[in-house]
Amino acid sequence: LGAASSLEWSTDGYALAVGWLVGGCSVWSVFGRLLLSTISEDTFVQSPSDKIFRDGLPNFTDSYFHGVRDLFWGMGSYELFLLPLTGLRGEPATEIHVLQFLKSGIVTQNSVDNVRNVFLVSEDRLLLFEGNNHEFDVMNLDLVQWDTVQIPVMYITENWPIKCAAMNATGNYIAIAGKRGLAHYSTVSKRWKLFGNEQQEQSFVVNGGMAWYRNILIVGCKDLNTQEHEIRFYSRETNLDNSFILHVEKVSKPVLMMDCIESNLLIYSGDNIIRYYQIFTVGQGSYVCLINGIS
Repeated sequence: LGAASSLEWSTDGYALAVGWLVGGCSVWSVFGRLLLSTISEDTFVQSPSDKIFRDGLPNFTDSYFHGVRDLFWGMGSYELFLLPLTGLRGEPATEIHVLQFLKSGIVTQNSVDNVRNVFLVSEDRLLLFEGNNHEFDVMNLDLVQWDTVQIPVMYITENWPIKCAAMNATGNYIAIAGKRGLAHYSTVSKRWKLFGNEQQEQSFVVNGGMAWYRNILIVGCKDLNTQEHEIRFYSRETNLDNSFILHVEKVSKPVLMMDCIESNLLIYSGDNIIRYYQIFTVGQGSYVCLINGIS
């Protein structure tokens, strides 16, 4: 392959892109799996003239297949920008190529429910696997149908890119969070719920992930008005509005990770403590009780 011209980790640390002086580019996951490569058997047998014609016919391969000068990830790591070494005729490169990527839901929120259900997140839409909750062969996902769900323009315009997505155990609800606020979607009704008050939406940022408990969305966030770190409980059945929050649990340090298994809520926070909460529901409300903390 010769020399590598550039290396770039995705902003979430899950993928490494490598540009080659000969052969284009490759992308590996942090676990060592090759996700993409432009290198083929033809890479090392083509002459410069083959870049323009092959067997007397025009070669329409993009110029970055023959060498990459530099590359970098876009915001959110949903796009990889490539600067070819030269144009197809050997002239200086004048175009930047952009490769679109999808992320597994596990990358945005590593939780038990996201592992159980299969879905992908792109810049402006979700791809939901229609075989969720049914038996399927994980090695043949490309042979089945996916349900494409467009993220509302009203949300994505102000809060791009999407940083976190969480699906519930049954696959009926999925929540997303971008730069500010959140929104959630029902796969049954095919409808989104967004904050009706834009000021409330822009007043907090999800930084500790999200999890579902029955029809309750649990959110680890920071209130930008008070600068306090919170665990919020929103009901799926009511409008997204601060007046309908079921419960707010204050925490001293930012929530970094969370997961919910049945009524057991695990929180890992910035003070390096894992906190175990028990969730209780009383009537239309809910609250949590701290059971134990491990440092």
